[in-house]
Amino acid sequence: MIKEKSFSVLYRITANSKEEAQNLAQKIAVEQTIEFPPDLVERQSIFDNIVGNIEFAEYGDGQYRYWITYNDGAAGTEITQLFNVVFGNSSMQPGIWVEDVTFSSAFLSEYHGPHFGIAGIRKLLGVFHRPLLHCVIKPLGSTTAELARMAYEFAAGGADLIKDDHGITNQASAPFAERVAACADAVQKANEDTGGHAVYVANCTADGTKSHERALQAKKLGAGGILLAPVLTGFGMIREIADDPLVGLPIISHPSLSGGFIMPGPSGVVMSVLYGIFSRLAGADAVVFPSYGGRFTFTAEDCRKIAESARKHLGELAAIFPSPGGGITEETIPKLAQLYGRDVIYLVGGGIFRHGPDLLENTKFYKMMIQEIYS
Repeated sequence: MIKEKSFSVLYRITANSKEEAQNLAQKIAVEQTIEFPPDLVERQSIFDNIVGNIEFAEYGDGQYRYWITYNDGAAGTEITQLFNVVFGNSSMQPGIWVEDVTFSSAFLSEYHGPHFGIAGIRKLLGVFHRPLLHCVIKPLGSTTAELARMAYEFAAGGADLIKDDHGITNQASAPFAERVAACADAVQKANEDTGGHAVYVANCTADGTKSHERALQAKKLGAGGILLAPVLTGFGMIREIADDPLVGLPIISHPSLSGGFIMPGPSGVVMSVLYGIFSRLAGADAVVFPSYGGRFTFTAEDCRKIAESARKHLGELAAIFPSPGGGITEETIPKLAQLYGRDVIYLVGGGIFRHGPDLLENTKFYKMMIQEIYS
């Protein structure tokens, strides 16, 4: 199925018959590549090298699955065009879901992927045998001084990662440069006071090239990681920042605005592809997603598949951390241990604030709880 320098997409098609499904699969192969009447194509080489090659996979429950293989002539080497080929115009047609994407080794060789991944982040933090604890400074509207105080208390309490809430960007209450400098200094001071190795992750999601500019600025100001929301910035921006040696920091991918792709409906991209494969290919080192048992509707099976996709073998690309959030609490973590295993970053937001008035002690409690569960 996988040819040299090619990739294959598994489409799930809703149709009344195999003939109808086959016809729609053929339309996808054309629509996602030449978007041109096939009978008007004059060169056979275009069919051979550009138009997708269809292979029936299986039928079940009124759903037909087809693998369509595309050569690199359709996608080139840019991740934006790759995603455009995977599900560009066809995303606007009902009854089509992207269920999986596989790549030839030659195709993957064009992508560096994560520069840290699970192993690199563990080495950076000096934590090798337990899940990581990731705390969030919030809410939006807090001042720079308030956010820096939270960052210090989280770090002093033993959090491994402390990130900006994804909605905190460059607002007047805590402007980007002022906030990043203050929070990075606060985490560094906490590390000096406790001997810890906590990392502050700055939200660099912004308009256009400003995301890259802010990533460079954040590093200069002392941040130890970058938060980006790829559906807002474009996955190409993650790849650009990940591949920039002047940044050289772990990147955490946030799922903001992705619901329209992955939630149940007439068409979309399954969670494991969008969060696991796409984020990893772009160069994210960890991917945040709403966890089973929280305030969102993700199932245990949804989350299992996301975590599996983030960590499974994918050519030479490093495995990345799944980072479940969206309602992680002291009640849910014990129930999630078997689901996620050890290579996971627990993203705890409101739950750690609700535990009590002392954030430093709350953080100690969560860290000790995780250590005991996984001992």
